Amino acid sequence: MEAKITVTARVAGGVFQNIAMTSTRLPDAARLFTGRPLAEVLNLIPAVFSLCGTAQRLCGLAAVENAAGLPPQARPRPLLAETLVEHGTALARDWPVLLGEAPDLKSLKALRAARHAPPPDLLADLLDTVPPRLLAHLDALGLAEFGQGPPRPEAGPFSRHQRHFVSNGLKNRFLARVVETRAAMVAFATAEDLEITIPAVTDGVGTASVEAARGTLTHSVRIEGGLVRDWRIAAPTDINFHPDGPLVHALSGQPAGDNPEHRVRLLVAAFDPCVACEIEVILDA
Repeated sequence: MEAKITVTARVAGGVFQNIAMTSTRLPDAARLFTGRPLAEVLNLIPAVFSLCGTAQRLCGLAAVENAAGLPPQARPRPLLAETLVEHGTALARDWPVLLGEAPDLKSLKALRAARHAPPPDLLADLLDTVPPRLLAHLDALGLAEFGQGPPRPEAGPFSRHQRHFVSNGLKNRFLARVVETRAAMVAFATAEDLEITIPAVTDGVGTASVEAARGTLTHSVRIEGGLVRDWRIAAPTDINFHPDGPLVHALSGQPAGDNPEHRVRLLVAAFDPCVACEIEVILDA
């Protein structure tokens, strides 16, 4: 079964109500990793998680280091490279679709070909051309403050950069991705690329977190006899697309307008799930 999230929004009295969230995401990592040797699991992680595989592996490695009693090792360069590719992919593929345009396949191909060192000129061009059109689109529809409401726990670029913004409306959520991409480009230029070695751990329990493209990612591990006995993962999508999470609350009570599905799709894109998202809008008579 393909992993996906389904957002079902009911429209009554011209506003969104009774937002439901269902998921067919991958089963718990514990079921996939339990009983396997540690090194095998760490090499398997990028194959299991097609998006943010680098962050998943590095977070797992950090949790293993914690279990071994080793100090945390910062590995910013591969994380920054992956963040730039993920944000660049959104600019080239997802944001144009929100505008009714075709994805920029040439830029997508270039990003994937240089995923370990994303071309700064390409990213700069995407940043200079795509966000202004999307932000103008939001202004034209009167949706700059769509989804604004009391702050709630969330993950992602807006959570990391919300100090720069006075509201959590839709426009500022997209702007936060722009701010983060530009900052990541600067940081990547001077980031070190440290060697990755897997520590020898026979027994131990550890937890670690890293800042992935979509937000804070946490891994918790338990190792016995050199084998994985438990492995838990808390991903940003688990927070943002929780049935009582920030997306549900941001959408609830908002005006549906004459194209409610487009409004839901815009807000979903701003929260940026790590799996496909299906949207269902139910119009009450």
